[in-house]
Amino acid sequence: MLAIFLASLFLLCAGTLAGLLAWVLAHFVKKSPEGKINVREGGFLVKAVFVMALGGGGLLGLAIVGFFVSAVWWVLSVIDLTPGRLALLSILIGVFPMVLALLGVGLAKISGGHVDASESRGCFFLGFDLNNLVYTLFMCHWAVIFTGGFAVLGLMASGLWALFT
Repeated sequence: MLAIFLASLFLLCAGTLAGLLAWVLAHFVKKSPEGKINVREGGFLVKAVFVMALGGGGLLGLAIVGFFVSAVWWVLSVIDLTPGRLALLSILIGVFPMVLALLGVGLAKISGGHVDASESRGCFFLGFDLNNLVYTLFMCHWAVIFTGGFAVLGLMASGLWALFT
Protein backbone atom coordinates (compact mmCIF):
# COMPACT_ATOMS: atom_id res chain seq x y z
CA MET A 1 0.00 0.00 0.00
CA LEU A 2 2.77 2.43 0.89
CA ALA A 3 4.66 1.57 -2.30
CA ILE A 4 1.62 2.40 -4.45
CA PHE A 5 1.12 5.67 -2.57
CA LEU A 6 4.78 6.67 -2.98
CA ALA A 7 4.75 5.71 -6.65
CA SER A 8 1.62 7.82 -7.12
CA LEU A 9 3.31 10.72 -5.36
CA PHE A 10 6.27 10.39 -7.72
CA LEU A 11 3.92 10.27 -10.73
CA LEU A 12 2.12 13.35 -9.44
CA CYS A 13 5.39 15.29 -9.16
CA ALA A 14 6.65 14.09 -12.56
CA GLY A 15 3.33 14.90 -14.26
CA THR A 16 3.22 18.36 -12.70
CA LEU A 17 6.79 19.10 -13.75
CA ALA A 18 6.12 17.86 -17.30
CA GLY A 19 3.00 20.00 -17.53
CA LEU A 20 4.81 23.07 -16.22
CA LEU A 21 7.67 22.53 -18.64
CA ALA A 22 5.20 22.19 -21.53
CA TRP A 23 3.47 25.38 -20.42
CA VAL A 24 6.76 27.29 -20.31
CA LEU A 25 7.91 25.92 -23.67
CA ALA A 26 4.55 26.74 -25.26
CA HIS A 27 5.34 30.44 -24.86
CA PHE A 28 8.28 30.07 -27.27
CA VAL A 29 6.33 28.26 -29.99
CA LYS A 30 5.07 30.07 -33.07
CA LYS A 31 1.28 30.02 -33.15
CA SER A 32 -1.30 30.58 -35.88
CA PRO A 33 -3.33 33.81 -35.93
CA GLU A 34 -6.09 31.96 -34.03
CA GLY A 35 -3.59 31.19 -31.27
CA LYS A 36 -3.35 27.46 -32.02
CA ILE A 37 -0.24 25.32 -32.31
CA ASN A 38 0.12 23.14 -35.43
CA VAL A 39 1.87 19.96 -34.30
CA ARG A 40 2.21 18.43 -37.78
CA GLU A 41 4.00 21.37 -39.33
CA GLY A 42 5.87 22.46 -36.21
CA GLY A 43 9.46 21.75 -35.48
CA PHE A 44 11.16 19.97 -32.64
CA LEU A 45 9.99 22.43 -29.99
CA VAL A 46 6.33 22.05 -30.98
CA LYS A 47 6.55 18.28 -30.79
CA ALA A 48 8.36 18.50 -27.45
CA VAL A 49 5.59 20.71 -26.05
CA PHE A 50 2.96 18.27 -27.31
CA VAL A 51 4.73 15.23 -25.86
CA MET A 52 5.37 16.96 -22.52
CA ALA A 53 1.76 18.11 -22.20
CA LEU A 54 0.32 14.74 -23.20
CA GLY A 55 2.78 12.82 -21.05
CA GLY A 56 2.21 15.10 -18.08
CA GLY A 57 -1.53 14.57 -18.33
CA GLY A 58 -1.06 10.83 -18.56
CA LEU A 59 1.21 10.81 -15.52
CA LEU A 60 -1.31 12.85 -13.55
CA GLY A 61 -4.05 10.41 -14.55
CA LEU A 62 -1.96 7.47 -13.37
CA ALA A 63 -1.26 9.31 -10.11
CA ILE A 64 -4.98 9.80 -9.50
CA VAL A 65 -5.66 6.11 -10.12
CA GLY A 66 -2.78 5.15 -7.81
CA PHE A 67 -4.05 7.45 -5.04
CA PHE A 68 -7.53 5.94 -5.39
CA VAL A 69 -6.18 2.38 -5.23
CA SER A 70 -4.01 3.13 -2.20
CA ALA A 71 -6.93 4.89 -0.44
CA VAL A 72 -9.25 1.93 -1.04
CA TRP A 73 -6.53 -0.43 0.11
CA TRP A 74 -6.00 1.65 3.27
CA VAL A 75 -9.73 1.72 4.06
CA LEU A 76 -10.00 -2.02 3.58
CA SER A 77 -7.01 -2.58 5.87
CA VAL A 78 -8.47 -0.35 8.59
CA ILE A 79 -11.92 -1.94 8.73
CA ASP A 80 -12.31 -5.64 9.36
CA LEU A 81 -14.23 -6.40 6.17
CA THR A 82 -16.74 -9.23 6.11
CA PRO A 83 -19.27 -10.07 3.37
CA GLY A 84 -22.03 -8.33 5.33
CA ARG A 85 -19.96 -5.17 5.84
CA LEU A 86 -19.04 -5.14 2.17
CA ALA A 87 -22.72 -5.35 1.25
CA LEU A 88 -23.59 -2.53 3.66
CA LEU A 89 -20.72 -0.38 2.35
CA SER A 90 -21.84 -1.05 -1.22
CA ILE A 91 -25.39 0.04 -0.47
CA LEU A 92 -24.17 3.19 1.30
CA ILE A 93 -21.98 4.11 -1.66
CA GLY A 94 -24.83 3.40 -4.07
CA VAL A 95 -27.41 5.63 -2.39
CA PHE A 96 -25.13 8.46 -1.23
CA PRO A 97 -25.87 10.73 -4.24
CA MET A 98 -29.61 10.32 -3.61
CA VAL A 99 -29.06 11.40 0.00
CA LEU A 100 -27.36 14.55 -1.31
CA ALA A 101 -30.24 15.17 -3.73
CA LEU A 102 -32.76 14.79 -0.92
CA LEU A 103 -30.69 17.20 1.17
CA GLY A 104 -30.95 19.73 -1.65
CA VAL A 105 -34.73 19.26 -1.86
CA GLY A 106 -34.98 19.58 1.91
CA LEU A 107 -32.98 22.82 1.90
CA ALA A 108 -35.26 24.17 -0.81
CA LYS A 109 -38.36 23.30 1.22
CA ILE A 110 -36.96 24.72 4.47
CA SER A 111 -35.96 27.99 2.83
CA GLY A 112 -39.31 28.32 1.05
CA GLY A 113 -37.81 27.96 -2.41
CA HIS A 114 -38.28 25.62 -5.33
CA VAL A 115 -35.84 23.33 -7.12
CA ASP A 116 -36.32 21.33 -10.30
CA ALA A 117 -34.17 20.07 -13.16
CA SER A 118 -33.94 23.50 -14.79
CA GLU A 119 -33.18 25.80 -11.86
CA SER A 120 -33.49 26.66 -8.22
CA ARG A 121 -35.41 29.79 -7.15
CA GLY A 122 -36.21 31.57 -3.92
CA CYS A 123 -33.85 29.58 -1.69
CA PHE A 124 -32.75 32.15 0.89
CA PHE A 125 -31.86 31.24 4.46
CA LEU A 126 -30.71 33.76 7.07
CA GLY A 127 -29.96 36.25 4.30
CA PHE A 128 -27.81 33.83 2.30
CA ASP A 129 -28.60 32.91 -1.29
CA LEU A 130 -28.62 29.10 -1.37
CA ASN A 131 -29.86 28.69 -4.95
CA ASN A 132 -26.54 27.41 -6.37
CA LEU A 133 -25.93 25.06 -3.44
CA VAL A 134 -29.47 23.66 -3.55
CA TYR A 135 -29.32 23.11 -7.31
CA THR A 136 -25.90 21.44 -7.12
CA LEU A 137 -27.04 19.13 -4.32
CA PHE A 138 -30.25 18.32 -6.21
CA MET A 139 -28.37 17.42 -9.40
CA CYS A 140 -26.12 14.98 -7.52
CA HIS A 141 -28.74 12.30 -8.21
CA TRP A 142 -27.11 11.83 -11.62
CA ALA A 143 -24.06 10.35 -9.88
CA VAL A 144 -26.15 7.26 -9.08
CA ILE A 145 -25.33 6.18 -12.64
CA PHE A 146 -21.80 5.49 -11.39
CA THR A 147 -22.28 4.69 -7.72
CA GLY A 148 -25.18 2.37 -8.44
CA GLY A 149 -22.91 0.26 -10.60
CA PHE A 150 -20.31 0.13 -7.84
CA ALA A 151 -23.05 -0.87 -5.39
CA VAL A 152 -24.22 -3.72 -7.60
CA LEU A 153 -20.66 -4.97 -8.08
CA GLY A 154 -20.07 -4.78 -4.33
CA LEU A 155 -23.26 -6.66 -3.58
CA MET A 156 -22.37 -9.35 -6.10
CA ALA A 157 -18.86 -9.62 -4.66
CA SER A 158 -20.19 -9.88 -1.11
CA GLY A 159 -22.69 -12.56 -2.19
CA LEU A 160 -19.98 -14.58 -3.90
CA TRP A 161 -17.67 -14.10 -0.94
CA ALA A 162 -20.34 -15.34 1.48
CA LEU A 163 -21.15 -18.24 -0.83
CA PHE A 164 -17.56 -19.48 -1.07
CA THR A 165 -16.58 -19.05 2.59
